[in-house]
Amino acid sequence: MDREIMAAIRSWETTEERQIRLIEERARAPPVQETPQQREIRLWKKRARTAQARANETPEQREERLWKKRAKQALARAQESPEQREIRLWKKRARQAAARARESVEERAARRLEQRVRTAAARANETPEQREIRLRKKRARTAAARANETPEQREIRLRKKRARTAAARARETGESSRSGLHLETWLHH
Repeated sequence: MDREIMAAIRSWETTEERQIRLIEERARAPPVQETPQQREIRLWKKRARTAQARANETPEQREERLWKKRAKQALARAQESPEQREIRLWKKRARQAAARARESVEERAARRLEQRVRTAAARANETPEQREIRLRKKRARTAAARANETPEQREIRLRKKRARTAAARARETGESSRSGLHLETWLHH
């Protein structure tokens, strides 16, 4: 009987009420000692539920979820100490490095293309003030990096820069000579 009443009450719950109830139940429950296999199964099930929920959400629900996520992140970042920020960024860089080490050449090319498209879209929509702020921040980051680099790092940076310049010049020369060749061919016909 009690189970039927509880089921009826829970059927009237909103999503938020259900989430609050589950959080409270988890807080009251004694800590469970799980094996690594149990943990992996639990996390796999959680990822599957999340993927299912994301697949079924409407564009409005997705936008609301992402907005809430961004708001939570902004709040957490506003309250974090410099040490916490450094740890968070270090973990992020480590995760990115691990993910990039696993990706294939095609995945890397696709990721970089997406990145360039996003950047181009953001730059196209920015105001002159936003552009100035972005460039000022970029100059400050560059100056800080240059001030902290070792002579070896400086040499590597300059060597890479010279190689890029040489490659660009070679492409220009190749294109101009090819276009000149086409012009000569066109003139002789």
